[in-house]
Amino acid sequence: MSGSKLIIFGGSDGAECFDDVWIYDVETHIWKAVDIPVAFRRLSHTATLVGSYLFVIGGHDGDGYCNDVLLLNLVTMTWDKRKVYGKALSGRGYHATVLHDSRLLVIGGFDGTEVFGDVTILELAVHAYYSQISHFTIDV
Repeated sequence: MSGSKLIIFGGSDGAECFDDVWIYDVETHIWKAVDIPVAFRRLSHTATLVGSYLFVIGGHDGDGYCNDVLLLNLVTMTWDKRKVYGKALSGRGYHATVLHDSRLLVIGGFDGTEVFGDVTILELAVHAYYSQISHFTIDV
């Protein structure tokens, strides 16, 4: 959320993968579709608000699992596919991404075959991944 605006990107209806962006104002209860000329299809991704950017990591584009980092500039409503240095994540969806200070922690995920239990840090200041910092299991 940015202020009273909830930003929704992508998703699926079970048959098709979407590339649309919607903004829902929680105060006025009004939905607005955003027309963005260049679009990326995505489902099972994460979308994390960092300042005036929405960082979209991984997910499925309808053809396969992705490992890219997309930035939606919320001021200009334009996309940027960000080059990231270091050891790239393997393509994945159904992961979690958490913002901590100037870092995004990417946790776990699934690539259609393998379930990941890793944690990788994306250092935003230099657009670089730190290699895996942890591998864990949870005994219940």
